[in-house]
Amino acid sequence: MTAFNSDLRKIIQDEVERTLLSRDKMNTLKSELDFVMGAVTVMRIVNMHLYCTDDEQSMDCVPPMWLLYPMSGRSIVQELKKGVKDD
Repeated sequence: MTAFNSDLRKIIQDEVERTLLSRDKMNTLKSELDFVMGAVTVMRIVNMHLYCTDDEQSMDCVPPMWLLYPMSGRSIVQELKKGVKDD
């Protein structure tokens, strides 16, 4: 079975990123990495249990920028503010 429906993935990604930017704007964001990893954890669990993906496919629903930007020392918030969105 395929992973997350692409429409659902886009809706969730947009909402997580909107909330991330909103929390940053209100100065309530303590750690963008913790916030995003919380979203990733939920997306992974839903992907595994609702879409019956295995452990290897469970990360297919996660936008690469959410993982790659922090690993390379880049801020997701700053990239989103610039309007850069990698899928």
